[in-house]
Amino acid sequence: MKSIYFIITLFFMMQGTVAFAGDKKNAAVKFYGETVAIRYDVDMTSIPLGKEISEETFKKFYYNINNTQYISLLGSLLHYKSTYQLNDWLYYLLINETTATLLPEKSDTYKTLFNWFLLQKSGYRVQLNHAADKVNLAVYTLDEVKDKGFWVDIIDPNKLQKDEGELEETSSKFNIHFSGKAFSFNMKEMPTLNNPEMKKELLRVSEIMGD
Repeated sequence: MKSIYFIITLFFMMQGTVAFAGDKKNAAVKFYGETVAIRYDVDMTSIPLGKEISEETFKKFYYNINNTQYISLLGSLLHYKSTYQLNDWLYYLLINETTATLLPEKSDTYKTLFNWFLLQKSGYRVQLNHAADKVNLAVYTLDEVKDKGFWVDIIDPNKLQKDEGELEETSSKFNIHFSGKAFSFNMKEMPTLNNPEMKKELLRVSEIMGD
């Protein structure tokens, strides 16, 4: 209970702290039958991204977006994670849906880096797996995996999950930070959103995890 109170309190504190810094807007994000209000800094949606897929491109993107008032967006996401009792996987889906809403015209690479940044700032251990023309988002997990995952590669090569086909041998890995908490697909408690589509998603994840 204390942790939930802290997250909600932090959210409203952050809203007040950054109210006069930068250009803030609210976005209505559809999420399993609910419409959530996401507050964000407009500067986050116009971060320049180099054409070359390289570590230098990733670094510049990270440091540029890190200099925005990203805390408003992060606070909104964490608030709904707590309110709806979302596990890590559903929280990622909320992040992904938010990214799609805020950045409809951006490239897949741009959206992947945006999600990567938000997951890293949410405290997870993340990395980018990249080849010449593709970037995949990766999270570290301690979950036992029966089959391929959806959108992530796992850092531990003994539990490597791939979102599309085989990871090329020429792929490289990039990390801004090497620390963070492990990502889990498991459901410890049911979310408060009683939506049939969400139940299908949870069942699909459970089948892949072998539960």
